[in-house]
Amino acid sequence: MNDGPTTPVRSAPEEFHWGISYLREDIQDLRDQVRPVHQRMDNLNESLTDRFDALNQRINKFNESLILRLNETNQRIDETNQRIDETNQRIDKVYESLLLRIDETNKRIDETNNRMDRLRESLNARIDETNNRMDRLRESLNARMDETNKRIDETNKRIDEVNKRMDRHFRWLMATLLTLAAIIIAVIKL
Repeated sequence: MNDGPTTPVRSAPEEFHWGISYLREDIQDLRDQVRPVHQRMDNLNESLTDRFDALNQRINKFNESLILRLNETNQRIDETNQRIDETNQRIDKVYESLLLRIDETNKRIDETNNRMDRLRESLNARIDETNNRMDRLRESLNARMDETNKRIDETNKRIDEVNKRMDRHFRWLMATLLTLAAIIIAVIKL
């Protein structure tokens, strides 16, 4: 049994001619498919070349700007160094003057410290005396506060009693008013 289609048997040169013909068609199809890929690669290459050229131009401009800035900065640094040298000379003169003044000031500080020690001793004595007075006053105030708190407690008890009486009187008054209102309503209805 033969499952596949039957093909006529050809001679070898004829098959070779047809094979080459099919291969030429396949090669042509492959060329047609590869051509757009080559075109895209060429377009991409041109785009990248343009970008690299633009980037190189920007880098060159930036480098020129940077070199100018560096030159300006170096000039400023030189000027600043000159000013620093002048300032250092002034500082040396001022430093010598300050050392003399510091010696004088140290002498005055020592004198002031001695005075401060004497004043501190006097103040400590007065503070101790004041603390003793404050303690006595605090004790006196605590005693008075205890007495005042007792009076406040008594007053609070009286207020509670008065509030209870007022509550009873208010209830009685409300009951009376309700009764009178009921009587008035009953009289009006008659």
